[in-house]
Amino acid sequence: MARAERDGFPLNCCQWIKGIYGVCMEQGIDLVLCVTTGDCSNTLMLMEVLKLKGLRTIPFGFPAEPDEAGMQAALEGLARTLGTSVREAESVRARLAEPRRLAAELDRLTWEGT
Repeated sequence: MARAERDGFPLNCCQWIKGIYGVCMEQGIDLVLCVTTGDCSNTLMLMEVLKLKGLRTIPFGFPAEPDEAGMQAALEGLARTLGTSVREAESVRARLAEPRRLAAELDRLTWEGT
């Protein structure tokens, strides 16, 4: 967050946005998927700042209201942008199910009392 503030982000900008910016700048991340719908109004601003800094951004917007067909279309568009398909992505997600479960268990163990 300090990096973002040094680079001109206002103090009252949310920590989430400033944190993403700082990590991108300090870790040399050059591609960021930006969720442009939802509850964070600063994502579009962050996307523009990242583009000005030379990073590639991929916007992803999902339907504002529940809409299965619209969500499927959004996911298919994102998959095409990433050079894959929803089916291939689901295959990878299935292969990662056990490591994700183990990571969630490790996370739980870090905060739950013994």
